[in-house]
Order: sequence, then structure tokens, then C-alpha cells
Amino acid sequence: MFKGNIDETIGGMIQGGWLKNVPEPERTQTIEETRLGMQKALGLDQPYLLRSVRWLWYGLTLNLGDSRAVYFFTEDTGEVQDIVLAHIPYTMVLIGAANVLVFIASISLALVLSREPNSLANRVTMILTPLSTTPSWIFGIFLILIFVTQLKLLPYPKAIEISASTATLDYYLFVLKSMILPVLAVFLSTFFIGLYSWRTFFSIYANEDYVEIAKAKGFTQ
Repeated sequence: MFKGNIDETIGGMIQGGWLKNVPEPERTQTIEETRLGMQKALGLDQPYLLRSVRWLWYGLTLNLGDSRAVYFFTEDTGEVQDIVLAHIPYTMVLIGAANVLVFIASISLALVLSREPNSLANRVTMILTPLSTTPSWIFGIFLILIFVTQLKLLPYPKAIEISASTATLDYYLFVLKSMILPVLAVFLSTFFIGLYSWRTFFSIYANEDYVEIAKAKGFTQ
């Protein structure tokens, strides 16, 4: 990726007139020396294992350089680390809320389904389980088309800055309303596989000896 970025940068420099009046073969030699110098500056001339360990550390510490240098398609510019850290709270709120809902809903419904293994609801669950292979952003597109574009029931989801000056009840209600679509998209992308997994788990352990003993003693399911 970085070698490709270097080649793209050099290509842009050449198109911009760099070395325009330099004759061959000096021109080719200068380009190659520049390319090797840029690769060396990024440590691409070092052994593979050393490069891997260094870039792993950079990834763990979010030391990913400048967003403009790696061609991120974002309106944000500056250090990648600052951009990631600024957006982590939104991600934690959305993913956290969605996972809590998935956990509660999948376990509750799985307990019901495990008691009736041959029911229509179980067969419908089996059919819908492959939907969990669909990325959440695809669900998001369809949810926006339905609830925002067509029905106009919800606002377009977007990042909202929360500050002390705007922390009112109405504002929090607006934030919660804006969270509905992204949370629902994440929920739909994981709910069905979670439901299938918990239903299978409860069905397997429903016939264990300790469960049969508990039933014999009068405990209900």
C-alpha cells in the first residue's frame, strides 16, 4: 500500500512538471533514487519481520500518520490518531447499545424457541440466519431509504456534538432519535446469528442429566 502511495506521489510530481527539463538517463536515475529514498524513510528497506512488528505497534498505538498522506476519504484532516480518538465515543455508544439489545433480545427469544424445536418460528429463524452475513452498512442504506427518504419518520443519522450548552432534554431526545437507524442496522446484522446460537445452546443443554433431575424435582423450565 505504501509503495503504491509512493508511486502515485511520484507520478503526480512528474505530471506537475517535476524533472521536465532533465534529460535521460539522469531523469530515470533521479526518479529511482527518489523512490528508494521515500521507501527508506518509511522503513520499507528493512527486513519483513521488523517491518511487521513496527507496523503492528503503530496500529496498536494509532500512530498512523496524517490522514492526507494515506488518502482517507474523509472531510477530516490532520493526524489519523486524533481523528480515530475523536470518533471512538460515537462508535462505543452505537455498538454498545446495539450489542446490549442483541444480547437481551436473542437470549429472551431463544429461550422460547428452544422449548418448541419443531415450531414454525424455529424454521423461520433458520431461514433468516444467513442475513447476519450482511454488513451493517447495507442494512443502514435500506433503513435510510425506507424510514428517512420514503416515510420521513426519522432524521438522517449523523455525528452530533454534545456540549454543556446544548445538553437539554429535547436535545438528548433528538440524539436518541438519530441513533435509532444506526443502532437498528447493527442490531439486524448480528441478531439472527445470535438468536440461532443461543437457541442451539439451550436446545443442547436442555437434555442434560442435571436438567432432567431438576424437572423430576418439580422445577419448571
